Amino acid sequence: MNVSVLRPYKDLDGCIKSLKYRSSPGVVYEDLNVVDSESITHIVKVDDLRTFPTHEFQVRVDEALVRTTYGKDIKNIRFVILMRDRALHRDFVLASLPVADLPESIILPRDQLQMTSARDRLELVFLLLMQELTKSGAGLPAQPSSRLTNLTVTLQNSVDGGQFPFKRKTADEFQSQGLPKDTTIYLHIDAPIELLKSESGALPLADLLEVWLHESLYDAVHNDKQYVSSAIRNSSITMTVVTQILASVESEISSGTTVESGSVIERLLQFIEKRTARPHGQLVDRFQRTSQVNVIVPYIQSAFRVTSNMSKLSED
Repeated sequence: MNVSVLRPYKDLDGCIKSLKYRSSPGVVYEDLNVVDSESITHIVKVDDLRTFPTHEFQVRVDEALVRTTYGKDIKNIRFVILMRDRALHRDFVLASLPVADLPESIILPRDQLQMTSARDRLELVFLLLMQELTKSGAGLPAQPSSRLTNLTVTLQNSVDGGQFPFKRKTADEFQSQGLPKDTTIYLHIDAPIELLKSESGALPLADLLEVWLHESLYDAVHNDKQYVSSAIRNSSITMTVVTQILASVESEISSGTTVESGSVIERLLQFIEKRTARPHGQLVDRFQRTSQVNVIVPYIQSAFRVTSNMSKLSED
């Protein structure tokens, strides 16, 4: 039986001196300011992090430090980008390159990203690791003892500061709340309705409401590895939730109350304005004047790409 002995490797903390990122060719790289950082978050405002962006990185490693520490063993050190998929409970190796011969830039493989659940949140771990654990390299990069440095970069698709707080509910849980057992999506508001349209309601969404998803739908969302069906499902859920949030304040608006600056309702409508290239404040004003969700629904559908996502079914 072959036995591998793991040596006590010296770490190389801080040897990633610079990390720059851009989401498409021709765009200026952004410096992610990784010096003295172990974990950073960067916002990429696109629909789906798995498909639209290029995800291109420029990496500068302190090669002098690596050579001083490891000498000729530098040939056994690799630069690895690991994608951590917490929903699928899997790690994907997106890049593995010799640290002494890094290219000018590294583009993440889109075909591998499409196998993940990382639509809105892409957790990347940048590693320098020693590959000479076993002759075959078995266990890499999962073997923590091989890691010489470790930097986590989270790319996040942000809907103006937060995503909806989804909660998985069983059929029995819905029924215990006086709802049909096959309720699919239910908006549970924990705060007074007026907080959704008032400035004092400019709080994290999780402090104001929860979105209850039937267990079958929740599990389907988290287990779906197919881009087309995942995109359709997610855009449809988001459209439904936004419509329900706006509908919850219809009667308040019709009675003459105002959508205040910074409120949840204003933030949602302004986000839809940006995604549909509407003039700033147009949809806010329209909803205020009409107090009718149906006049906003076409823009909600456009903002969350319902038509384009459904049309992809024919392409498959």
